[in-house]
Amino acid sequence: MISKKALFSVLLIGLIGVAAGAGTFAYFSDTEMAEGNTLTAGTIDIAINDQNPWMESFIFDDMKPCKQVEYINSTIENVGTNPAKIFKMFLVTDYNTGLDYFTAPTCDNCEDSDVDCEWWCGEQFSSEPEWTAEKELGERVDDIHNVTDYSLKIITENGVPPVNDYEPIPNAISHIGVLLENDTGHQVVIKVDEYGVDEYGEDLDIKDPSDPKRLYCAIEAWSVDNISEGYTVQDYIIKAGTNFYSQNGTELVVVVDDGVGVIENYPWTENTLKSPQYQAFTGIDKIDYYDLIADYGECIGVPVNGGNGDGVFVNVIYELGDGVTVGDIEGDWMYFGVLEPGETMEIIQDYKLSADAGNEYQGDQFNFEVVFMALQTNDDTTISEYVDLTVY
Repeated sequence: MISKKALFSVLLIGLIGVAAGAGTFAYFSDTEMAEGNTLTAGTIDIAINDQNPWMESFIFDDMKPCKQVEYINSTIENVGTNPAKIFKMFLVTDYNTGLDYFTAPTCDNCEDSDVDCEWWCGEQFSSEPEWTAEKELGERVDDIHNVTDYSLKIITENGVPPVNDYEPIPNAISHIGVLLENDTGHQVVIKVDEYGVDEYGEDLDIKDPSDPKRLYCAIEAWSVDNISEGYTVQDYIIKAGTNFYSQNGTELVVVVDDGVGVIENYPWTENTLKSPQYQAFTGIDKIDYYDLIADYGECIGVPVNGGNGDGVFVNVIYELGDGVTVGDIEGDWMYFGVLEPGETMEIIQDYKLSADAGNEYQGDQFNFEVVFMALQTNDDTTISEYVDLTVY
């Protein structure tokens, strides 16, 4: 009988032999190593008017209702390495009575604690008319931002069509008829002739039916000098080739009524079409395209646009106006679209006191900040609520 001690010794010797034998086997192998690896974060960065950071400030003095218009033109460039969503916010930081050129009369009973003194006694006002108006209203009225009209245009200049790509019309625009209306409802039609002809007489071959929107501010400025104050652009009709088109490029039908050419569904064109061919606006005030830009084009802020896909593409992609005030949009983010690296976008903002700004607003002022923000395209949380201007 083999003892347990002897059996354990035999097993131990066998295990040692197996281990020793295992060391004699060979295996194939290979090792590869990548050296010098780097991780670099991308950038989201914008410059405003070639400044980064943006350091400009704007002061608008001596504003008057329905007359003076002030502009802030901001060119945004994506100087980062990634596409960026562009947002803007307008913030009113303070509003007050502003100038203090007039001291209201003191009241004889102001020192009698048992008798209520008029609230305006001895108070500072901007002028005697402001004091009179606010006295009649029974309170201070300093919220001038709520009667300051605000208009906004977004213009791209990036070599490709903007978000709302247009369908070009078949022929270049030769002239346009523009409908203007004032606060009383009175309408006038003017003609912008020689459309798209530059200072050298070269035709820029503009086929973009939305292009005339660029000229709204210039046309309205021209109307102040040549018609009267208070007119704003309501609509326009394009003449290109032998046809007429709406601002979205829809071909319009000319019908004849008692020998007068009228564009169907456009009653304001009565007596403004040439007889008998009905192929041109005539008998109305007019200005040539180049003269309009040369004399009133400061507010346009963009170069003349070929609009046909050749060279630099410039196009209005959104326009905010028609009674919108600073108070209406203050504190709301507005979304302008996506800028690729190296692309630019121009934002034209204009400010004017509305017809609702009475004497109670004389001398008043408000302080404000203009904020632009760029976000990476997949960021949906930093700004979750905004007005999307790209859908208009």
